[in-house]
Amino acid sequence: MKYFDSKRRSLKSRIIKCFAIALLASGCAYAAWLLLTSASLRRVSFTFTVDDPARFVALELAAPKELHDWTLNGWPVPVPFAGMQYEKIPAIPARLLVKGKNILRVAVPLLPQFTPQPQVDFPGEPFNLKPHYSWFKVRLAGLTATAPCLFTISPVLGFAGEDFFTVTCQTNMPVPVRLEVAGRALESPESAVHSWRVDGLQPGRDYDYRLIAVHPLTEKATISGPYHVRTFGAGDELTFAACGDSRSNPDIWARIAALIRSKTPAFFIHTGDMVKEGLIFDDWQREMFEPAAEVLASVPLYPVIGNHEYNASIFQRMFQTSTGTTNWEQRIGPAHVIGINGELDWRTSGEPYAWLRNVLNRSTAPFIFLVTHYPPYSSARHGKLSGDEPGEETARQIHDTILPLLVSHHITAIIAGHSHSYERSELNGGVSLITTAGAGAGLMNEHENAQKQNPYSKIYVKAFNIAVFQIHGATCEIKAFDIDGKVLDTRIWQARSMQPAENEPKK
Repeated sequence: MKYFDSKRRSLKSRIIKCFAIALLASGCAYAAWLLLTSASLRRVSFTFTVDDPARFVALELAAPKELHDWTLNGWPVPVPFAGMQYEKIPAIPARLLVKGKNILRVAVPLLPQFTPQPQVDFPGEPFNLKPHYSWFKVRLAGLTATAPCLFTISPVLGFAGEDFFTVTCQTNMPVPVRLEVAGRALESPESAVHSWRVDGLQPGRDYDYRLIAVHPLTEKATISGPYHVRTFGAGDELTFAACGDSRSNPDIWARIAALIRSKTPAFFIHTGDMVKEGLIFDDWQREMFEPAAEVLASVPLYPVIGNHEYNASIFQRMFQTSTGTTNWEQRIGPAHVIGINGELDWRTSGEPYAWLRNVLNRSTAPFIFLVTHYPPYSSARHGKLSGDEPGEETARQIHDTILPLLVSHHITAIIAGHSHSYERSELNGGVSLITTAGAGAGLMNEHENAQKQNPYSKIYVKAFNIAVFQIHGATCEIKAFDIDGKVLDTRIWQARSMQPAENEPKK
């Protein structure tokens, strides 16, 4: 008997050793595969000749979007938005060229895994790059006098006020751009991305503006506009709209954007997830900017960042906020609107929490709205529970640390996205939760465990939607609309109490 026990133990020991060796080998193989396919282990060079660099105003480079950190003649090739992937890098300064031989370099993995390269427009004069590689394609072109100067991202209005507005745009070549408004001209210096703040305007007034870019070689002007913008009024009436999760479906987003514009709001909120892949620049053009160009140029946008933006640098460059960060706040007439980045650390001991607490402490607005991508409760799959708490960490942060602070300050409502639907919930403590996340992304059904996930839900509609808020004196009414303009839901709030915060959570 002892003999067989010994044999069994020996066999078990050998099996465990074999399993451990196999696990170690597979881990090493995976690490090697990652190293060979991802790490930049070799540099590839291309050469080309330029007779007259002065003929070119800018360059464009098309290559696999996974490649980055290009150099031209030893100088880094700049990109308009750092850290982004490009199907075609635009607006490369022509001053990087030299007369005669030029060298373009990039680091690539030993075993590259590139996504298929799409066909892209190439209006410039192509350079003859050598050598030619069969396993990936690189094209470099120079924009000359025959290439037009274009606005590749039309104007996007950012935060505004009673006497000012802000606007940002992008051009296909580094040029100065002039903004003309109210008899004034404001010049943006030579760049591909241009931003302005126009001050000294009158409250509640309509203004026409236009953008003018001049081709450096031909002096031919390209005009974008005129566009129409209205400064905020000074009274106690205000209309604003909200929507979210417009990613992945440009046709639906175009219709939602047109619906928002038809409601003539003073501004509109976007609750995040504007694109599917936030680090791919071309997705921003296809999924966000182009379908909504008219509303973005005429209605100030107040966005918060979602999970699909991946903290891309384009967010803070293109969307001007009152703080210049992804946490922002502004008193707009009778409303105090606060936007937060739900992916930050919101523990009560941290700086973001202290900032939010201070904003709430000093607010005297009749209505306060907190905007975040992540709702603390949801009847859809994003609201799945882990025990009795939200399963997703971002939702759990809102639920555990931010919501008690909001309740103690008697805010009006949380405006959120993430769960692709329209849902209104009435939470304990008198705070409403408005989830408007139906501006394009695939819609979500109610989860089978919806009642337990969100016992506060009053209405859940699986529909593309927007929400419109109208404040008249001491009342605020929300109306939610589907994509065809049908009313889905209404609710009226009274102005909040102006008394100090009660039972504020301890640090």
